This record gives sequence, C-alpha cells and structure tokens, in this order.
Amino acid sequence: MKRTIISLLIQSFIFFLMYLAIIKGVVGARNLVIAVVWIEFINLFLIGINKKLIIEQRKRGRSVPGPIKAMIRSIQVGIFIWHSWFVTGALIFVSMLIGYFIYDLEEEGKNNESVENRNMP
Repeated sequence: MKRTIISLLIQSFIFFLMYLAIIKGVVGARNLVIAVVWIEFINLFLIGINKKLIIEQRKRGRSVPGPIKAMIRSIQVGIFIWHSWFVTGALIFVSMLIGYFIYDLEEEGKNNESVENRNMP
C-alpha cells in the first residue's frame, strides 16, 4: 500500500509538472519532465534486457495495478502527442510496452497454459 501511494504521488507530481510546462510555459518544468521520462525509459530498458532483474521485479510486483498504470500512461501519451511533444510521448509509450513485457507477458502465457491443461480430457 505504501508503494502504491508513493507511486501515485509521483505520477501526480509529474502531471503537475506537465501542467506547468505545457500550459504555463515554465522551461524548468519542461526540462524536468523530459529528464524524468528519459530516466524512467533508460531504467526500464536496462531492467528489460537483464533476465535476473526481470525475475526480481516480478517477485516485487507492480506498485500500482497494471490497468491503472496503463490508464495513467495513456493519458500522459495523449497529452504529450496533443501538444506536439512527440518524442516524449513515444518514450512513455515504449516504456509502457517494456513495463508490460517485464511484469505481464510471461505470466499470461503461463496462466493460459494452465487453463488449457485443465480443460483437456
């Protein structure tokens, strides 16, 4: 629960920075948003290429449930694309796909196999 609250507070702060950067035109907020997006992308990319780190992250689990995280990220991508921040929007979208790969991809395959095995005569 603590990780969820911290993660949602961070996402709220990022939305506030997006507001300052896009609507109010604050250059420092724009630079901070871009830096945060790049840092998150690089972090997820490095986790995604290391099998041991993927296993550790799956054991820890998501801090926010997958559908909620996908909704937040989709809103961010839409806002960035709408305001012509195409590279930043693309980075968030690719980060979302990497997060899906890290947390959900193999688990769904295992669940589907177990369901198929149960239904076999």
